[in-house]
Amino acid sequence: MSEKLCQICGKPSGKYPICLECNELKEKGLVQKCEKCGKWYLTEKGCCEKSIDHKTCVVCEAETKYGPLCLDCYKEKESYKKELKGDRNVHEIKDHYFSQRSILYKIKNPEYIKRGIIRLIAISEELSLYHNDNYLKDRLMKDIDDIIKYVNARKEEQDQTKKTNTFDDVDYRKQWPAEHLCDDGHYVRSYSEMLIDNWLYHNGIVHAYEKSVLMNTQPDAIVLADFYIPEGDVYIEFWGLNDDQNYLERKEKKLKLYKENQLNLISLEEGDVKRLNDILPRKLREYLKDRKFK
Repeated sequence: MSEKLCQICGKPSGKYPICLECNELKEKGLVQKCEKCGKWYLTEKGCCEKSIDHKTCVVCEAETKYGPLCLDCYKEKESYKKELKGDRNVHEIKDHYFSQRSILYKIKNPEYIKRGIIRLIAISEELSLYHNDNYLKDRLMKDIDDIIKYVNARKEEQDQTKKTNTFDDVDYRKQWPAEHLCDDGHYVRSYSEMLIDNWLYHNGIVHAYEKSVLMNTQPDAIVLADFYIPEGDVYIEFWGLNDDQNYLERKEKKLKLYKENQLNLISLEEGDVKRLNDILPRKLREYLKDRKFK
């Protein structure tokens, strides 16, 4: 039996289609296997160029001159293929493929979705490579297209919902249970809120925790003030997560509602909590003019 010649450089390659040196290039993504003719080619030169329609990667939409994957996604696919040893039967491979496909309709993280699509491609190639069965490869592009359309539609719906929904404090606050017991019996959601509540209590200031606030400019909004002092009709908000982008956006919306509805508001930051004896009397005097503080 005559020795094969490498499809890339023409050197002897034993029983393999490419030689050892070109296989090392394959590991770097510089050599790929053509999806159309099945031959190996240098990535920079391409193969069957005229018959390939892809101008952008089907996974990340990066520009790709040849084939459905960009160089980075191709490398990731090849890396994942190394884990597929060829020891699974046809049924197991198909089962894995369809399970992976179903999961991608439930995942919301874009990066996980991209990796999942790359896994689908690798699994389809596993079936073709080890069992000469192209069933998964033949349906692959339609499955990917369906997944991407579904994900984009869901994102568009979420974006639209985000734009039209009124302000809602309840769902956000569920992330932090009220488990800090104050001296007056209130349970609050953070240590800093406990210090504020205790300060108000020990200064004899009647107050409510998480009082619902009616916003006339947005009657359907669900707004809960951290603290409400009926004596001066004044609300206190403690802003404690200023390194969280979602929280900051929520903070701006809430401040806007207070301003639009001309409500008395005292804002406290984390640094203010360390100096409550200095900060709160000064801020409260504007609304509680006749009260003396300890």
